[in-house]
Amino acid sequence: ESLTTYSSSLYYEFEKGPQYVQGLENSWQEAYDQAIQRGADDQIAASLEHFEFEANPRAYGAVVYNKGGLFFEALRKKIGDQAFFQALENYYQENKYQIATPEDLKGTFEQTYGQSLENFYQEWLYSPEP
Repeated sequence: ESLTTYSSSLYYEFEKGPQYVQGLENSWQEAYDQAIQRGADDQIAASLEHFEFEANPRAYGAVVYNKGGLFFEALRKKIGDQAFFQALENYYQENKYQIATPEDLKGTFEQTYGQSLENFYQEWLYSPEP
C-alpha cells in the first residue's frame, strides 16, 4: 500500500509538476502528524492483524498510506533519483509474475544503492515516528 501511495505521487509529479506533489506530500505529513498527536503512530511493517486487533483502529491509514508515502520520498532523497528509479526497475524485473516480499524490495534497493539501508529501514518501518 505504501509503494502504491508513493507511485501515485510519481504520476502527478510527471503530469502536474513538483509543486503539486509537494502539496500532496504536505498533506501526508499533516495527516501523519495528526496521527502522532492522537497517539496513533505505529510501525509501517506491522501486520494487518496488528492494525485490526492491537493498534489504534485509526492508525492504519495514517501509518501505512501517509507515513509509508513519506518513507518512499525519504528513501528517494537518501539514495538519489538514479538509484531509486533503477531499484524500482530492477525490483519489477526480478519479481514480475511472482509474490515479492518487503525483504525483496529492501534487498533490491540495497543492491542498487550499494550500501546497507538497515538502519534507515529500522527507523522508518519498524519503529514509530522516525
